[in-house]
Amino acid sequence: MKPKNQKAIDCAVQHINTFYHQFWDGKTAEFGEPCCDCKYVNECGFDFLSVIDPLLRKSTVPFSMRSSNTSASAR
Repeated sequence: MKPKNQKAIDCAVQHINTFYHQFWDGKTAEFGEPCCDCKYVNECGFDFLSVIDPLLRKSTVPFSMRSSNTSASAR
């Protein structure tokens, strides 16, 4: 039996795995790359944030797509 949020779990792990490998290869995170081989891409249309939303809502870790770099606000 699959967990209720299996798609969200798969999506989050797919992104973490890809970003981990991008980091170790010295690359900048490419947010679309994890979706290239995803079995759900036709369902979500690359909107990974909406897919992982059930996990984000239950998490006690704050999440924001804003840069924590203060110099980014000057751009």
